[in-house]
Amino acid sequence: MTELHIHLEGAVPIKAMAEIYRRHGHPELGDPERVKEFIRFEGFSDFLSRFKHFLTYMKAAEDYAFLTEAALANLADDGIRDVELTISLGAASFFHGLDWTHVLEEIARGYSAAHTATGIEMRILVDLIRNHGPEAGWKAARFAAENRHLNIAGINLGGDEANYPAAPYTEIYAFARDQGLGLTAHAGEAAGPESVWACVNLLKVDRIGHGTRAAEDPALLETIAERGIAIEACPTSNVRTGAVASLADHPLRKFLDAGCRVCLNTDDPTFFGVRLSDEFRQCAETHRLSDDEVQSLHRVAREAAFTGRPVRSM
Repeated sequence: MTELHIHLEGAVPIKAMAEIYRRHGHPELGDPERVKEFIRFEGFSDFLSRFKHFLTYMKAAEDYAFLTEAALANLADDGIRDVELTISLGAASFFHGLDWTHVLEEIARGYSAAHTATGIEMRILVDLIRNHGPEAGWKAARFAAENRHLNIAGINLGGDEANYPAAPYTEIYAFARDQGLGLTAHAGEAAGPESVWACVNLLKVDRIGHGTRAAEDPALLETIAERGIAIEACPTSNVRTGAVASLADHPLRKFLDAGCRVCLNTDDPTFFGVRLSDEFRQCAETHRLSDDEVQSLHRVAREAAFTGRPVRSM
């Protein structure tokens, strides 16, 4: 299997999270059972609060090697052979002043160990955090372009979608495109179709993360299908954060019926209690997916991956 929409910080196994808490002075959460209880949340804001809490304990660059190896080993155990991990470098420097190059070198060390043990392949997407502003976005995009040798394949736009629109990132995305980086952005998760339109028309993305509320606009779905933009659907994530009421209410079927290219993803599997194999099984049952449709979801993930992009000089 291939997974394209997953955050390193949300993919760390429970035992590894507990070890990080123990290392950095939170003995109560050094117990995996306590971590399981702690990461249970109610609603999107509560999820973000608990996710952020873990980020504040990822205090050393060396932690990223340990966490990357643990996360990738866990994904490989589920049958994932290729993954693109979104990394919040801005959070690493914001909370702890960590050097981005050092962090990526440690991620590479963890990846090397996991690859040797399991054969899993990994690429990095650098997260441009909306609420950190375009200046920080430029810094992250330039860093990504200059450090492709550190296994960076593209950029992502995350953060507060409802209050920070995509338009200010238009030139940043044009720059990243010119440098050969893959382009994706979270949209249609916490804001409506207009947010997805902005990513499609202004950022000219290759992929849309979530895209959930794009289903409200048939013209938008038609445009996404015509342009071959892949939708990184995250059904369980959308249920858990309240973007949709239930798995049956997720617009996966609408996406497929509209002719959109779609792949399945877990987003933050540890927090949402789901593995990619679970996602396929549950969606196949709930949305009555045919064998051909299931294979299409797998095929789109492989084809939409940011592999084989040339490194261009600055």
